[in-house]
Amino acid sequence: MIVFNAAAVIQAVLAFVPALPFLSMGVIFGSPALFAFGVAVFGGAFSVVDLRWRTRPAEGDGAARLLLPWKGGHVFFVPNWLGGAALGLLCVAASVGTLGYTPEPPAPGEAAFDAADDQLDGNLPGGAVHGDASALAAAQQFSDRMQLFTTVAIEGGSHDEVQTYVHVSGDTAVFLAKVPGLRKYTSEAKRETNKFSWLAAQRAVEELSPRPTKLVVGVRGFAMYDDVQLGEVVPEGAPTDGVVRHGDRADLYRYFAESPATTTAMAD
Repeated sequence: MIVFNAAAVIQAVLAFVPALPFLSMGVIFGSPALFAFGVAVFGGAFSVVDLRWRTRPAEGDGAARLLLPWKGGHVFFVPNWLGGAALGLLCVAASVGTLGYTPEPPAPGEAAFDAADDQLDGNLPGGAVHGDASALAAAQQFSDRMQLFTTVAIEGGSHDEVQTYVHVSGDTAVFLAKVPGLRKYTSEAKRETNKFSWLAAQRAVEELSPRPTKLVVGVRGFAMYDDVQLGEVVPEGAPTDGVVRHGDRADLYRYFAESPATTTAMAD
């Protein structure tokens, strides 16, 4: 049984006051330890305020006595002061634990890849085509082919532009594509879209000079990569499509490690 009353709301507001500076600093500085400590302060203050709220002078001697736990705000018969104390202790432990936590350093090329991937969200000028200055023609051809495919071949496909980023790393061309509405596609439609993206990239590399010998294509929807294909560049009409294996987002990082992605070059 959950009991909420005006007293509990007032208690929460009063407890929030001393916790606010720590919560704010935790958010501003991105510190989980400070934020957890702020929640701990809130829990402890809430517990103290609730205990004080429940304390009443006894008749005759003026001494204080604590009302029964079920006389007032509680959650499943656990009084607010006890819940606040438990929350405070847990968050103190969490705050101390995070002080010794060292985040794992990013993989080589991960930061540069993230910068390229962010451009697929269409927040920068330049339309749907982004990437290395020398690869913009290839990116445009790839984007046009993907746009036509998703509009004509996919039932219910979006008419929004397919955001594209092309990056050349050594002998490898990396094509990244964000397909609008991909999360709504059926499994078969996603499979066909990924297959076509590989074929479109195979033809688009002809715009690059010198022509790469290896190819990587990553296709994502709103946020998650649905497929990453890695393989060889093959001539049109070859008996094999050139796909060597399928990977995931992490397989893309290394191609941005030695030659970082261009974050300013875009199609006019």
